[in-house]
Amino acid sequence: MNTLYENKFVKIRLCPSSKTIEFVFLPATEMLSDQLFREAMNRFAELANQHRPNKELVDLRHMVYTIRPEMQQWLDEYIFPRYTDIIRKIAFVVSPDIFVMASIEQTMEEARASEFLIKYFREHEQAKDWLMAS
Repeated sequence: MNTLYENKFVKIRLCPSSKTIEFVFLPATEMLSDQLFREAMNRFAELANQHRPNKELVDLRHMVYTIRPEMQQWLDEYIFPRYTDIIRKIAFVVSPDIFVMASIEQTMEEARASEFLIKYFREHEQAKDWLMAS
């Protein structure tokens, strides 16, 4: 897997052979502001458009940042439309934080987000296996 972008909050990697982009949230997300979250999501959308993967794995195991309703709406209006025609399947490796998971699930219930085939997993390997299955 090739690292495309990394800062103290997120790591974005690409596996060209499987056409999978991986978005990993790092433990420093406890200090993540809405502005920095927007920047990371914009970077992700740019990279998805540049590399055109059809699968996404989102690793939330270390995510501490909770996506507020205003940010959920922003994602649905400005980020998801930038790659709904590219990415078809999204696997989430869940966070142990119930508030983080509630905010993720609410985000993915938004109108444009519902265009993706989505599934949640406790284990990274299970998420990868599901993405690779047709």
